[in-house]
Amino acid sequence: MMDPKTELREDMTFISNWVMMMSEQRDQVLADMPDATPQEHVAELEHRSIEASLGNLRTFPFVQKKMEDGLLYLHGAYYNLHSGSLFVLNQETKKFEQL
Repeated sequence: MMDPKTELREDMTFISNWVMMMSEQRDQVLADMPDATPQEHVAELEHRSIEASLGNLRTFPFVQKKMEDGLLYLHGAYYNLHSGSLFVLNQETKKFEQL
């Protein structure tokens, strides 16, 4: 995903389409963090992908309606498999905070 030149396999259409949804975030991460390590790029893309997914969910009318009615609250979370830590997106600060 981090290499814009990588061709995605045609036999994985669903996965390829889902991964390509984050290409804009990938390009922005690479532009914003030119001196970062590959691991830092991946971690930042993971976080931005969560934020983008929440933004995408908010575009659906039925989600908007439930949120307006106070029946639905969206939360972003990130689980780091390596450390076993869970982070939740603070909607006000736009930062992930460890639980």
